[in-house]
Amino acid sequence: MSYSQLSIVYVEDDPASRNIMSILLSRVMRCPAVTIWEDSADFLDKVANLPAKPNLFLLDIHVAPIDGFGLLKLLRTIPDYDQAKIIALTASVTTSEVNTLRETGFDGLIGKPIKQASFPTLIDRIIAGAPVWMVS
Repeated sequence: MSYSQLSIVYVEDDPASRNIMSILLSRVMRCPAVTIWEDSADFLDKVANLPAKPNLFLLDIHVAPIDGFGLLKLLRTIPDYDQAKIIALTASVTTSEVNTLRETGFDGLIGKPIKQASFPTLIDRIIAGAPVWMVS
C-alpha cells in the first residue's frame, strides 16, 4: 500500500500536535485523505460520513469524551474496520502502559512527541504490516 491509498483519521485534542501531524501527513508525506478531529464526540457518525473508508487510525489515548481505548473498542466492533491499522499516540509510554496498549488490541504505538524525521518510516512500516511500538 502506498501513501496515495491511505485514508487516515487522527484524533487529537492538542492543537500543536494536530498542526504538526497535518503538516507531516498532508505536506511532507502527501497523503491525499487525511481527517483530523480535535475530539472524539460523535466519532462513529463522523467516520461513517467520510468520503473514503479509513484504513489507518491514529488515536490519542487521552482524548475526550471517549478516550483512545474506547475508540479502539468501538472500531473493533465494526467489520468494515477489521483490517484497519489502529495506532495509539501517547506520551504515556511506561512498560506497563505499552503492555496495556498491546493487550487491549492496538496495532502499534508511536510515542509523543512525534519525531518528525522518523515518522514517515514508521508509517511505511505500519502500512507494510510490520509492528511498530516506538517510544520516544
